[in-house]
Amino acid sequence: MVIKPKKNRIWEIDFFRGFAILMVVFDHAMVGCIEIGNWKYCGVESLQNAYNFAFNYITGDVRLLWRSAFLFLFFFISGVCTIFSKNNFKRALLLVIVGGLITLITYLLDRFVMSGTFILFGVIQCFAVIVLIFALIEGAINLIYKLVDKKKGENTLSDKLKKLIKVAVYFVIAVVLFIINEIYNTKLIDVFGNYMALHTDNPILGMFIYTDNWWKSDYFPLMPYISMFFLGAALGPLIYWKKESKFKFIDGVWHKPLSIAGQYSLLIYVVGTLLALGIEAMISYAILGKI
Repeated sequence: MVIKPKKNRIWEIDFFRGFAILMVVFDHAMVGCIEIGNWKYCGVESLQNAYNFAFNYITGDVRLLWRSAFLFLFFFISGVCTIFSKNNFKRALLLVIVGGLITLITYLLDRFVMSGTFILFGVIQCFAVIVLIFALIEGAINLIYKLVDKKKGENTLSDKLKKLIKVAVYFVIAVVLFIINEIYNTKLIDVFGNYMALHTDNPILGMFIYTDNWWKSDYFPLMPYISMFFLGAALGPLIYWKKESKFKFIDGVWHKPLSIAGQYSLLIYVVGTLLALGIEAMISYAILGKI
């Protein structure tokens, strides 16, 4: 029997990604407390307290910076992780399938069970398209490398030079997309604080920047998040050139709750969000007789 060696993971990447995804689930749970069952005026003290806590969090100044911080962390770390993925295109297809199922399920829930739950283009759909775009660009670069190597024969480009070229390409893409976002997109502080978005009838623009005609539950257009992702993809190979942890000296069991969550971030997001909203819906139905 052949025993496969244990996969060497970078614990701090899993740790920060786990923290970020748990905060995303927490954020969705707080929104659920506000949207489900009209707890504000239900007359049940415990539910009203839960609503007040969630409302103060959602409308508070702390969330404006806090939410932007853990979203940046999630997309940036996800970009860093591209250097550890053997097949980013396969990873993207999995995310596209999961994102499509989330859209379908939430549409049915919104129509037949609980209004306001439809996710047209949420964080997973956004993430899926970003990874797909990255995989296509990465594939194009690798194809160019093969063509150049074939033409040069023995005088092929070194692996180190190939990595540096990729770093430069991804960094330029990140900067260009950041500039475009700054010019055309609504600032995140206005999106999260005042729910501002561009008013337009364009049917596809909402996939790229915040527009009112795409605004549904958990709305995440590609920008500014795609620039965060490509920044991580650019810096990842520089930070983890040898693909080793930078913090081995503090590695230990203490980080397992978050690092394990980071290893299964997609599962944690889907199951955690559905579980949180499901529990809130059941509590509302059990106490108030409605959702």
